[in-house]
Amino acid sequence: MNNLSNIPMKTRADYPNYQEAVTAYLADDSRLFLSLIDSQDLSSQERILLDARRLFRESKWKEATERLQSGAFVLGSFLDGEKNFLMASAQFFLGDIEAAAGLNLRAVEIYAAVGDRRGRFISLHNLMVDFSRLGHQKLPRIYFDQARALADTDSEHILIERAMACEASRVERYDEACAHIERALKRSMERTISQSLPDRQALSAVAADIFFRAGKIGRAHEILVKEKDNRERNRERGRLDFDLGVIEAIREQKSLGACPSSLSKLPEYELKWKLLVALQSGDQDIARKLWKQLLELTPGLFGPDFQCTDPSEAKTAFWTYVKSLQSPKKFQLEVNVSGKLKVLCDLLQGSKTPLRKEDLIEKIWETTYESTYDARFYKLIERAKQNQIPIVNNNRAYAFGRNAG
Repeated sequence: MNNLSNIPMKTRADYPNYQEAVTAYLADDSRLFLSLIDSQDLSSQERILLDARRLFRESKWKEATERLQSGAFVLGSFLDGEKNFLMASAQFFLGDIEAAAGLNLRAVEIYAAVGDRRGRFISLHNLMVDFSRLGHQKLPRIYFDQARALADTDSEHILIERAMACEASRVERYDEACAHIERALKRSMERTISQSLPDRQALSAVAADIFFRAGKIGRAHEILVKEKDNRERNRERGRLDFDLGVIEAIREQKSLGACPSSLSKLPEYELKWKLLVALQSGDQDIARKLWKQLLELTPGLFGPDFQCTDPSEAKTAFWTYVKSLQSPKKFQLEVNVSGKLKVLCDLLQGSKTPLRKEDLIEKIWETTYESTYDARFYKLIERAKQNQIPIVNNNRAYAFGRNAG
């Protein structure tokens, strides 16, 4: 490691223009943020750091990494600490948690050398998350204790409580997790003046996720509905819309509708919504294409062939809905069927997802789909109903219905 004691001790306060832009970014004031990053008063290094944050807003983690690597930073300087902190965040979302931990450690070291309490706090918090995700038993608690000792503002104390909830949820101590997140929510309501709207809504999104994982779907839904009317156009709106839509679909056993416009600035959530719609509609080709894109965007969470590789992610509302589509209800035939009706039942029994009419027609009649086969297909569906076989049409796709076993 370089000797940091020989580095000029510039601090956060020495970069007022940069800090003003970061404050606008954290407050989700897009107009002000974008106007500030074009300022001629910024150095090339400051502009690189702010440009990376701009790319973060679009979930462009690879592009942000490349941007951060494009400039020369004075080793051990405050701006170098910012670079390592942002690089760590990008690597975390790209799925390279070990690299994220190493970069956060470097950031903590630099922030300590230049006396930046806020930088140390948030990097120590992120280190706790990194080592928790890596499965370490003791290190998360060590970094958590260090971060808690540095917490100074209301929002930082709330973040500490939230972190404790997330860690307890990760190891499936759900009663403890729910208790922590309830305390964080209560404190947030008491400290609304000192907590920004994006931070409060981020807390609501995390709380809803934790309650869903804990099996308290009603409480998760309550939190999301409460935020619905208060939601302004900020970076958390899309996530809240996504979770509310998926949880309501699960609770009410209904299909997802059109993708909310608020997801257009959140590539991950927009992609997940479109993927769920494709799966529920039986559009296998589109679903596979979207799944491939999701793998590229979040390589640390998912694997090939619609697999979830992260135990924690497997308990989310998103994955719960995916599983419900992958495991349609089976039906025990109580009557003897033959011919094309038997082929139809066998196809539905053997599929992991609902099947589109066009795909069913091609397989039942062994031909390329033509609309002239539609009438025959509908007659086949009518025969199924006459035989008390509960086949339902949901979003243009067919599967056994709720009366199936």
